[in-house]
Amino acid sequence: MIHYLYKIINNINNKVYYGIHSTKNEGDGYMGSGKALLHAYKKYGKDTFTKDILYFAKDRNELNKLEEETVTLDLINKSYCYNLVIGGNSKIGYKHTEEAKKKISEKSKGRVISKATIKKIVDKRMNKNNYAHSIETINKIKNNIPIRIGKDAPMWGKEHSQKTKDKISKSKLGIKLSAETIEKLKKIKLGKRLTKKHTEAIRKGKQLSQGKVIIQYDLNYNFIKEWVALSLAARELNIHTSSIRRCCKGNGKSCGGFKWDYKKL
Repeated sequence: MIHYLYKIINNINNKVYYGIHSTKNEGDGYMGSGKALLHAYKKYGKDTFTKDILYFAKDRNELNKLEEETVTLDLINKSYCYNLVIGGNSKIGYKHTEEAKKKISEKSKGRVISKATIKKIVDKRMNKNNYAHSIETINKIKNNIPIRIGKDAPMWGKEHSQKTKDKISKSKLGIKLSAETIEKLKKIKLGKRLTKKHTEAIRKGKQLSQGKVIIQYDLNYNFIKEWVALSLAARELNIHTSSIRRCCKGNGKSCGGFKWDYKKL
């Protein structure tokens, strides 16, 4: 096995990359695998780079030491260097400096992921054998996630914009909960009491909608259909009753991709 430390030079801007390689064939054409370097290959073309072998080592341990001595923290912070991490056998516990973080950020700007790459990522995650966490990992995640309720909750004192509410409403169209999920939700809500404000809002909503005919329009207010009951429209179109009621009361612009209003008597 041949072990060597090499340097790759960008002949356009003179930027460099240092790396190590172990191979049975010195002429195997290996040109490094650093993220910034690979991005530079795509930008400038691989044929604009040249590779020089700097040192040969007797084994992998000696090679790692050579890399550690060459690729230092001072080097990776230089603007002309493609290396993003220090050299050596182990990067465990290593943290990037602010200069290195900025360098990585600048090199990532404008990078577009191709549709083929996105498909590969999706396909890999859809494969449960590759993506599913172990029970041990799931428990670790659960134990490390802080429970934020009350004033510590992210949405405390805030309200979604109407645009966001409409997006959420559309995203849930056609989604049917499994019997297992419904049962879990029942257990979660079991024993919970509604606040006076919530109870009053429900009571007023029922009073307003009871016996009232509603009109369905498109987003340009063109008449589509007249419904004798709000609940019928909600069930037929798979839209939550509260969303339609909110639009009819003037508290929402649209829901389910439609405009709504009570029929004027």
